[in-house]
Amino acid sequence: MQFFEKITRTFNTLRQYRVFRLMTNKFVLVTLAALVIFMVDRNGIITLWQNRREIAHQRTSIEQYRQKISEIEGRIKSLSSNKDSIETFAREEYWYHRDNEDIFIVE
Repeated sequence: MQFFEKITRTFNTLRQYRVFRLMTNKFVLVTLAALVIFMVDRNGIITLWQNRREIAHQRTSIEQYRQKISEIEGRIKSLSSNKDSIETFAREEYWYHRDNEDIFIVE
């Protein structure tokens, strides 16, 4: 019986403090629970931030790929316009040579 009296006395002492009364208010508890759910939920704020960061990363990747595509298209245009440029490209990239030529690779 002493144990329960100590708990009751402690609880009554804590009730005098404003913070304890505020924290045991049912509206405050429901609001805090809702905030926690909004933070941790599958569609919560944390997930929203992660998704926005991923979208920004994907947009930068898209821009890099667009730049590479425009460079490649320019190279294709230059190769298709001149026969000598095709020959130069084949010799430089794939080490093509004519039958009577020797190739020396210097690194």
